[in-house]
Amino acid sequence: MNIRIYQHWPLLVIIFLIGSAYATGLNSRFLLDDFSNLVLLEDVNQRGYLYYILTNNSGPSGRPVSLLSFAFQHAYWPNNPQAFKLVNVIIHLLNGVLIYASCLLLSGFTGIEKARAKTFALMVAAIWLVHPIHVNTVLYVVQRMTLLASFFTLAGVYTYLRLWHPGNTEVTVKRMIGGGVVFSCFLVLAVFSKENGILLPVFVLCIEFTLFADVKRPNQWKIWSGLCLFLPVLAVIVYLAIGLDDVMEKYSIRSFTMSERLMTEARILVIYLKHILLPHPSAFSLFHDNFPVSHGLLSPLVTLYSIAFLMLALIMSIACRKSLPVISFTILWFLGAHLLESTYLNLELYFEHRNYLASIGILFLLIWCLLLIRRYFTSKLLPDLLIAIFYIITSWVTMSEINLWSRPVDQAIEWQRRSPESVRAISEVGHIYLSFKNYEKALSTFALIENIYPDDIYPYFKKISIKSCLMDQKIDEQQWKLLYQKAAQAKWYGGAPVVELDRMVSKIKSGKCKKINIYALIRFVLLLAKNPSYKTHFAQLYEISALLNGHIGEAEVALNNATRALEEKQSPQRYILKIKLLIETNRLKAAEEAIKDFNEKYSNKPTVKLAYRKFITYYEDKLEELQSQ
Repeated sequence: MNIRIYQHWPLLVIIFLIGSAYATGLNSRFLLDDFSNLVLLEDVNQRGYLYYILTNNSGPSGRPVSLLSFAFQHAYWPNNPQAFKLVNVIIHLLNGVLIYASCLLLSGFTGIEKARAKTFALMVAAIWLVHPIHVNTVLYVVQRMTLLASFFTLAGVYTYLRLWHPGNTEVTVKRMIGGGVVFSCFLVLAVFSKENGILLPVFVLCIEFTLFADVKRPNQWKIWSGLCLFLPVLAVIVYLAIGLDDVMEKYSIRSFTMSERLMTEARILVIYLKHILLPHPSAFSLFHDNFPVSHGLLSPLVTLYSIAFLMLALIMSIACRKSLPVISFTILWFLGAHLLESTYLNLELYFEHRNYLASIGILFLLIWCLLLIRRYFTSKLLPDLLIAIFYIITSWVTMSEINLWSRPVDQAIEWQRRSPESVRAISEVGHIYLSFKNYEKALSTFALIENIYPDDIYPYFKKISIKSCLMDQKIDEQQWKLLYQKAAQAKWYGGAPVVELDRMVSKIKSGKCKKINIYALIRFVLLLAKNPSYKTHFAQLYEISALLNGHIGEAEVALNNATRALEEKQSPQRYILKIKLLIETNRLKAAEEAIKDFNEKYSNKPTVKLAYRKFITYYEDKLEELQSQ
């Protein structure tokens, strides 16, 4: 089946309307992880594309495809978020086209009449494109990683359908190899956009197991599926098994255990389902860091009900895969999409973007049910009216969410209202006040975090940051003593304090934070580096201390802290900092050894060597020059 878009003009109309709706939200801002992932774009002209792409630590794959897309837009950072969001919207619309094309190919195996195939595909694509659960994914710039991974995943699904659709009576060896290469390329691009792109084979197997369950496959299929589907799945299983100890170790920074996370995720999956099927205002937000954890099957009781519901759904999907393939497909697609991010991995509990692909299966079933019910009505007016009402309500909720993005102050306040105990939601309101230089209001907002989480160090340190760097006030000894006391007893609620320290160091080095007592700040950093709750950030804290020591001319102390940072956790950046300090303190032999260690350690990591080639070359030349003197 050849899909030519110009022959499907209703889809073009839908795309135009939804694109126009999202245009309202383009006039919004960068927020949260946008800054940590995009800040190095300002160095692209000086250090090149490779440095930006290869030094990002967003995930195990490095996500170079997503980072390359950001790098192409480096000229728009940090003053033009609209340009970044426009690309996100375009990718979202292209994903809708791929869903439409794939649903056309699948419609013949759902019981939908051939004459209604285009209607079915259009309705699924349209409701998916306009659904409000995707607004925060599309307009949150850094979630381009999710959008791109989904694009290549959907392209891979469509490639598989074109190659192995039961309507293709004969698949030549040449076409099988070509299709396998294209499919594998999409798989690699999906993974290098974001790691859950590896679920592409899972989605394909989901279709094979359900909608294509009665299709007799030729021997070539066994070879192709073994290489393109089962081998990647096996590789992922082995990779995850090898990294299990690391996953378990990182749970030490969380306020929940792995078993608690698994129980909580069962509740969250049910909530996702509810919000997909019954979207309503106030259901969506970026801030869910305060989601209540399940501490047992009966704590709360809904945990047991949620697990039972999901288990029954899974059993049903297997039992009825041939008798009710659409229902089976929906359940397995939804659960398959959540296999990585909503199971045992040490990730945060709740994020709406995890439903970007998962929602396809649910909406596929919803439209199928609506069209099925429609058959039994003599007059089509009532079912058509019900379908129209559903689309109108969904579109209205989406438009209200998009409109909220275009009003940053209202958005921050509304998101805090929806999650009143979320540290991030409160912080976002505080940062809005800071952007308007309403410092007193900002201070009172961050103080709300103190009331909710008295053992969180972030609000106390943020207060000092605002007073010294923005209000140009000197911090008295009493305030520092309180901060030291809190640093020794603080619990870990996230990396916000360390991020704030990073920002303060940048401000100090650029001369924008003149009132801060750097010696007192260093003492605070080192106290935090002794707090077991911040164990995973020890290396970063010693690195920050080294940078501060170096700024005030304490090169020897800076070198000691840089060495400790490297001992805690090795990284290319920390090697470079130590080499710099060794040269500054005239330890030329040690600097030569450190450069040698760097080259040996990363000899089998060409991406690291490429990213830091300019730095190493510079220090090698500097060292040679000093030695010759």
